Amino acid sequence: MDTKEALEQILAASNKPDTKDRIVSRFVIGKHIRQGDISIIRLDALPNREMDRTQERQLVAGNTLGSRHTLTGEAEIYCLRNAGPLEGPVFLAVDNVRIAHPTHADVYLPDGGTYSITYQRDFAAEEVARLAD
Repeated sequence: MDTKEALEQILAASNKPDTKDRIVSRFVIGKHIRQGDISIIRLDALPNREMDRTQERQLVAGNTLGSRHTLTGEAEIYCLRNAGPLEGPVFLAVDNVRIAHPTHADVYLPDGGTYSITYQRDFAAEEVARLAD
């Protein structure tokens, strides 16, 4: 295989969506898992902050394909009041919780856990801002 063929294979693989499901059976408190431009972080409890319960299941604001990180299953979802630009919702996984996305692997989370979502930072922006996918 020459260099051109190798580069073509790399390029073809990078354009292919990662759609193999990720079933997480053990998720240690304080650790995180990435799904595209979000991080899912395991917490020991809900944060001691003002929050509002929501029914919104899309975890990233927006209407692009890249913003379609969607929570399925039974969960209690909360939005932080006065959240920073990289802070997303917090949720309790009650039963059969999955974060689905059309171009990334779906992530299945253990029942009974508390999780927070953080957004990838856009380092090209002068101020701290979420990377828009």
